[in-house]
Amino acid sequence: MPINPSELNIIEPMFVYEPTELENSNNTIQRLIDSITQKDGNLRVTNFGYELEGGFDEIPRKYFHSDGSVECNDYEEPDDGELNGYSDGDDWIEPCESITGSGECVSPVFSLDKIDKNIGYNKTFRDFAKKHHAQEINSTCGHHIHVSFSSELAYSRLMDSDFFNEFEKEVLKFVISTPELYNDKTYYSRFIERYDGDNSYCYKRHSPQSQVNGHWHFLDGSDAGRYTHLNYPYGNHGTIECRLFPAPEKSEQLVIVTEWFVNFTNSYLHTLRKERAKKHNVKVIENEEITSIEVQI
Repeated sequence: MPINPSELNIIEPMFVYEPTELENSNNTIQRLIDSITQKDGNLRVTNFGYELEGGFDEIPRKYFHSDGSVECNDYEEPDDGELNGYSDGDDWIEPCESITGSGECVSPVFSLDKIDKNIGYNKTFRDFAKKHHAQEINSTCGHHIHVSFSSELAYSRLMDSDFFNEFEKEVLKFVISTPELYNDKTYYSRFIERYDGDNSYCYKRHSPQSQVNGHWHFLDGSDAGRYTHLNYPYGNHGTIECRLFPAPEKSEQLVIVTEWFVNFTNSYLHTLRKERAKKHNVKVIENEEITSIEVQI
C-alpha cells in the first residue's frame, strides 16, 4: 500500500546544527552577502558523481573499488592481484585493465557547468551510467550520490536540520510519484526498507557535525559512522553523500534518481539564497539562471 506523504512523521535529528554559531565565529554573514551579490559566489551545486554497488561483467579498473558489503551470487570480489598487481618470481605483473567481479563502480566527477543547454542534461554522465551499469543487483547493493558546492557556506547551510527534514519529505513524494521507481516493486520495497532505517548501511539519523569532524558517532553513544541517509564526509571528500537509494536494476533509474537529488539540492540552496537576501535586504540578480538537469528519460 502506498504511503501518504502528508501523513509522514519526520524524525527529529539527534543533532541540530545551528548556523548562527558558525556565523558568529567565522563572520560568514558578510560572506553570505558577498555570495548573493557576486555571480561566482552563489550557493549552488557545482559537481556531482555516484557510486553503484553490484556485480560487473567488465568495468575499467580505474572506476572499480572493492566492497566487502556487496554479496552477489554470480560474481566474486576480485583478488588483490587483479586490482593492484603482484610479483611472479622476478617479474611484476601489472593489475588488470578491466575487472570482472562484485564491488562498486565509482564514477568520475561530473560538472553542472558542462550541461548541454540544447538537451538540458550532462550527456557525459548519462553515457557513463549506461555503459558501466552493473549486471547483477540485489538487496546488498546501494546507489550513493555525491554533490559538491561553490563554497563552504553552501555546505554549512545543508548541515541544518531543515534541509534534512525537507529531504525526508520530498524524497518519498518523488519516489511515489515516479512510475519508473514506484511501479518497480523490487526497487520500491528496497527503497522503503532503507527509508525506514531498517538497513544497517543506511540509518535514518542526522549527525552532520560528528561526520564532518570524523568522529562518526551519535549523541546517544551508538555508532553508525557514515551509514546514514545523508552523510557529511567533508574532511575526506568535500561532498555531501546521499546513501538512501538502493542500487537500481536499470541505468535509466540511476539517471532519474541522481539527477533528482542534484536538482533538489540545488533548488533548496536557491530558495535559501532568496530568503537570506530578503532578510539582509540584498537584491538578488534575477536574470541569473539556476542550473538544472532534466530528469525525464
